[in-house]
Amino acid sequence: MKNLFYVLLLLVPGLCHAQGDQTIITVPINASGTTTFQAILHLPDDYATSSTKYPLLMFFHGSGEGGPNPVTIYGSSGSGGPAYWIAQGLFPSSFVNPADGKSYKFIVVSPQANPPGIQMSTTAQEADYIISYLYAHYRIDTTRLYLTGLSDGGETACEYPGGIMSNGGNELRFTRTHRVAAVLPMSENGIANLIPEQADSITAEKIGFWGFGSTDEQGQNTLQLAWYCNQNVANWAITTSYTGGHCCWGQFYNPSFTQNGMSMYQWMLQYTSTGGGPAGGTVPVANGGAPQTITLPTTQTTLNGSASKVQGGTITKYAWSQQSGPSKATIASPTSATTTVSGLNTPGTNVFALQITDNTGRTATATTQVTVNASATSVTLPGTVQAENYTSESGVSTQTTTDAGGGVNVDYIDNGDWMNYLVNATAAGAYTVAFRVATPNSGASFQVKNSSGTVLAKVSVPNTGGYQTWTNVNATVTLPAGSQTLQVVSTASPEWNLNWMQFNSNAPSGATIPGTIQAESYSSMSGVSTQGTSDVGGGLNVDYIDNGDWMDYTENVAAAGIYTVSFRVATPNNGASFQVRNASGTVLATVPVPNTGGFQNWTTISAVVTLPAGSQTLQLFSNAAPEWNINYMEFAGGGDAGDIPGTIQAENYSTMSGVSTQGTSDAGGGQNVDYIDNRDWMDYNIDAASSGTYTVGFRVATPNSGASFQVRSSTGAVLASVSVPKTGGFQTWTTVNASVTVPAGSQTLQVYSTAAPEWNLNWMQFATTGSDASDTSLSVSTDSTFQLYPNPVRSNFTLNITNGRTGNTIVRVMDLSGNTRQVVAAYKDQQQMTLNVNASELPVGMYFVQVEIGAWHAVKKIIKE
Repeated sequence: MKNLFYVLLLLVPGLCHAQGDQTIITVPINASGTTTFQAILHLPDDYATSSTKYPLLMFFHGSGEGGPNPVTIYGSSGSGGPAYWIAQGLFPSSFVNPADGKSYKFIVVSPQANPPGIQMSTTAQEADYIISYLYAHYRIDTTRLYLTGLSDGGETACEYPGGIMSNGGNELRFTRTHRVAAVLPMSENGIANLIPEQADSITAEKIGFWGFGSTDEQGQNTLQLAWYCNQNVANWAITTSYTGGHCCWGQFYNPSFTQNGMSMYQWMLQYTSTGGGPAGGTVPVANGGAPQTITLPTTQTTLNGSASKVQGGTITKYAWSQQSGPSKATIASPTSATTTVSGLNTPGTNVFALQITDNTGRTATATTQVTVNASATSVTLPGTVQAENYTSESGVSTQTTTDAGGGVNVDYIDNGDWMNYLVNATAAGAYTVAFRVATPNSGASFQVKNSSGTVLAKVSVPNTGGYQTWTNVNATVTLPAGSQTLQVVSTASPEWNLNWMQFNSNAPSGATIPGTIQAESYSSMSGVSTQGTSDVGGGLNVDYIDNGDWMDYTENVAAAGIYTVSFRVATPNNGASFQVRNASGTVLATVPVPNTGGFQNWTTISAVVTLPAGSQTLQLFSNAAPEWNINYMEFAGGGDAGDIPGTIQAENYSTMSGVSTQGTSDAGGGQNVDYIDNRDWMDYNIDAASSGTYTVGFRVATPNSGASFQVRSSTGAVLASVSVPKTGGFQTWTTVNASVTVPAGSQTLQVYSTAAPEWNLNWMQFATTGSDASDTSLSVSTDSTFQLYPNPVRSNFTLNITNGRTGNTIVRVMDLSGNTRQVVAAYKDQQQMTLNVNASELPVGMYFVQVEIGAWHAVKKIIKE
């Protein structure tokens, strides 16, 4: 009866003002208002009797909840968001804001995506039209707009603040007309290369961010976005990590769930779009003589002279002041222990004080110094920057050095200390920087930042044995041309010394594929540095690559085709991995990095990518937390996608959406396409020898029931619908068959997943079907470089292959239906190879023997007696 009662409430607009009530409204999703969605509306219980303006909470559902029936949202504990808890009568009438101690009531709106065709959720652009409508028709406090959503809805929440969204795998910019106070995504399903820009928008506008993420790819997107926010402004974003995969969000929308003593609804209320919030802060900027960012270490903070910190209470006030200095600086309106000051262009030492007051009236005071250097001069790059030549600094001093060349070094650099340097880069590009460092401590590190606070390099300082025992450590930074300020900021407690920094031009030129690309020859990067390598050949490797780090490489591909890429990697960690992406963000390959035993213990791993011809940018994107190193990438191959009759490897797609690859345990090894989900797809370029009907064997694996896919032509016509049986595991393989009819010549076929259960695909084997359905055969090669004897065979036969092809060699014995009966794998490393095959267990009959070496393949008939 209770469920029926809430259905009636939803369908009767007049019953919409009692606590727990919701009603259905219509909202526009385009400028003219001609296209609309339904939306579930909850108004506070006193809305009709007050003149209050209320906070607006927008909830965007995931791809599984779209459609005409709102019960899909409010009836689901797992994916209904706040609408579910309102429908159950478990949503409190009001929530206390921890920041000001006041109670607030939410207007809650949950749009229901249901346009013609298929749509995952409300898009960020559509959300703008909905919000404009709500502002015009309801009493809303426009400084308190809060966005939340799960999966595709979480993507909307994160994309809206920046005014940029994904659109069919591409980027679409739109005019965002409303400020946001806080966003709270659950496993957002977004484009990874948009994440840094999303983080910039969130921190620049001081938008609160609380991200919930599991171990699935979307969950990692959310946690990665939080990581980028915290790189911009320390401790800006908070996160909740959980297990269970792409699910389990309902527990967090439950008003009884708390973290750090707050429900998500209380946490949101701390933020307003005018910049209020507990973290506050500014996006760090640093420039000699221009605005500087100052942060006081919390270890210096005492309360009324005691050693305790501000804990257990709410900070109500930050008061910055300048205590002494050669000139009065201009201090920005403070919102945290980090603030921005201007006017630091007169030589001398400036002393600043910060007083913190909490809601009990207790105060805490700490001081810091910023020194402006009178003798600092601009240095032209390439060139050497002396460490003491800073324009301004915080926390450091100088001393006479015993290093070669004499002079002075900057000494005892501690966590949070920094130095700004004015440089003039003669040309834009990558520069290799040698830092001259010394320390008797382990664990010291620093970052190099530009004037907007972007981290250009992260550098570890080794234990050299003493403060005057010197060594060089290397990193690569990418700089624009012209005058600019670079900041060296210490990021760990162990103290260390710096003598100089030597900048050498390392602007990369586009390499040619096939060929070898050195890892340090990136055109741009985020979060990485370089070091001398102990690998064969010496030189530099890119080191300590972490989750979300990336490197772009500008290359020239000689010919379109499939390339095998050998990556030279090293790591002492388990679980590291990366993706190869093109300029549009499409994932070309996902590559696990094995534990090699150390950061200088090198091994080679391989992946297959399909590339168009011409100049293009490839990106290596680290998608897991364990750190790893890379020395170089070697591209080989460049063949066609696949001739039929014949076998097409699943990973040899020309384009795809939503899939990745992994090493397979199936016979023959190599890679398979993994975790194919509803609406994921892969396009394959094929060349059919003749028009007609082909029998296709699909090599599939899944632990799930109900998976299925379609084979489509380039026009979208469905050529076959195939059910994928439950095989017992993602690496437990079987072959399913279907028939497709295609014209002769070059064309594109698409494998399109049509159901939610995930499944894997290893290869597709095409065999011709003649006019007599019983006469199924593969086209037989007349290639004289491939010999097979004896034929007929009783127990064993011999293959003799003589050609210039080398590499992994796969031999498949197939019956007349195209089913693989036997697979043999070998490696051909020279012109001629002889291979013996045991056929004793094959039943009597006719078979095809197909040999594949890279993109080359040939087929011969054999008779078993």
